[in-house]
Amino acid sequence: MCGLGNCKNVFFNAEVKAHGIEAYPATVALIHRLRKAGVRVGLMSSGKNTAMILDVAGLSDLFEVRVDGVEAGRRGGFALVIGVDRLGQAEALREHGADVVVADLSEVAFEG
Repeated sequence: MCGLGNCKNVFFNAEVKAHGIEAYPATVALIHRLRKAGVRVGLMSSGKNTAMILDVAGLSDLFEVRVDGVEAGRRGGFALVIGVDRLGQAEALREHGADVVVADLSEVAFEG
């Protein structure tokens, strides 16, 4: 199983690097608004390829800190952990430390 997962990862990385990746516009817009208002922004992800994906998308500089692992936000002392449920796993995100769960970051209102 481990070998199969590693093989999949090689193909995934090659695909992303060859064809790029498109970020969710609402997500990028929210991060820009937060940073402009002086809010410190970090990213947590359960994926192993987060750094590479951010680099390919040209978004690495948006985040002060990046932490891998679902419960990492809570353990890392983030003031607010927003889980983005794109796969129907809202309850699991809450169980693993999300304070708020949304389907898309366009649901997050911020005035600053």
